[in-house]
Amino acid sequence: ELFQQTASTRKDSRIHEISIRDANPSHFELLLRFLYADEVPSDFHDQTIEYYQDIIQLANQFECVQLKFMAEAKIIDSSKGVTADNAADLLLFADAHCCALLREKAIEVFSMNPKAVMATDGWSNIATSNDLLNLLMQVLADEKNTKQVVDDKDTIQASPGLKRKRSSSDDDCSYKHLRVNALRKELYEKGLELDGSREMLIARLREADNDNDS
Repeated sequence: ELFQQTASTRKDSRIHEISIRDANPSHFELLLRFLYADEVPSDFHDQTIEYYQDIIQLANQFECVQLKFMAEAKIIDSSKGVTADNAADLLLFADAHCCALLREKAIEVFSMNPKAVMATDGWSNIATSNDLLNLLMQVLADEKNTKQVVDDKDTIQASPGLKRKRSSSDDDCSYKHLRVNALRKELYEKGLELDGSREMLIARLREADNDNDS
């Protein structure tokens, strides 16, 4: 349907060729195979990170979400995967192409070894993005505060005759602490679109909840 729409916009109806720019021919063939046969070649499962990045960009261009998710998962699950050496570069890539799962993994790697990530060449590019830099600094702050929060909760629970007062947020349907796979599952169960950044996924779910309450 996508290609039919593209062809129908051409002035000369006798011409049935569609020009696809900036696409690796073999990767585009894979895209077509996935769209029409719902399968990928066997060697798809053992490729480089750069290969999967190219597939993600192509899948984004043609709105092939499931293929994008497969390539995103392959980067995370590959033998090299997301490491301190490539976390900064992959975070930038994930942020630019709305790869929420890959972005989450890159942030997780950063939180476990921030000094190593900040020592890589890719960090210089992160440092030019105020949004990403602020996000990662917040991650470090949250990690530092987590132990104190846990200790405070234990103290309250252990104190005889003292019961923590519930707040309205306890009953709130909050999604901000869910991982990306859990957010996507919630979206799937509600029949909503699965693609997008983490922020987009959460906003979509909250909007659906508000519509149900109204």
